[in-house]
Parts: sequence; C-alpha cells; structure tokens
Amino acid sequence: MNAHSLLGEASYKTLPKWQKKIWQVNQTDIGQYCTIPDLYFRKKKELKKYVCLPNSHILTHGPANNNWESLVFDPTHSNNVSRYIIEYYFKRIVILLKRNEISEAAKFAGTLAHFIQDTCTPSHIISNYLLTELMPFPAGK
Repeated sequence: MNAHSLLGEASYKTLPKWQKKIWQVNQTDIGQYCTIPDLYFRKKKELKKYVCLPNSHILTHGPANNNWESLVFDPTHSNNVSRYIIEYYFKRIVILLKRNEISEAAKFAGTLAHFIQDTCTPSHIISNYLLTELMPFPAGK
C-alpha cells in the first residue's frame, strides 16, 4: 500500500455519514482508485479514460506550466493547467453521480485526489533545477 492509497482511505474515513453513504459501495477500493495515475503507464488501455484529458494531455503529477510540463522540470507555474484539471474532474464526477454511476465517479474522484495529493508533495512541486542548484551532484557523478 502506498501513500496515495493511505491518504484516500483516511479521507474516506473523515467524510460525514451522508457522504460515506454515497461512496460506501466503493469503500474497499477507494485507496486503489487514488493510485490510478501511477498505474496508467502499466495499464494504459484500462486506465486511459481516467488519466487522458479531453484536450489530449495526460494528467500532470502536480502543478505545471502553460505547456503542461511538470513544475519539477520548469520553475514557472500556471494556475491555468491546475484549474483546467480540477474543473474537468469535478464536472465529470458530478455528471457520473447524477447518472448514479457511483463506481465510475469514485475512480475519477480517486484520480483527482491523486492530483491534489501530488500538488502538496515536495517532490512534485520543487523544481529539480532548484534542487540541483541547492544540492549539486558530487564531482564525477
């Protein structure tokens, strides 16, 4: 079990009873759904619809610039990308809930949770260039 799974399960446990009731059919899978973005490259065909966005980009692991490049590779940041991602997933989840497609909504919610978790993780938000500057590789490495 990884950190994404643990955070997903812990988040479920903190929900009010009325919200737990909505997601209870997926209670045992919530943690697994939070790992969908990390599993995508091993299960592309199965997980594509959860990770590939309508604008043809793949969900980023944390904040990105306007070219959809991860912040760890480019120190510039754009709220436009994060806003697009969050709005897309919220709208998708609401549509699925209205259709009573709870399991499908839970998978999209887990994928969004993964994105939010990544945006709070230092390894996903600190520029690798900055880290290299602060802690240079030893000579000869």
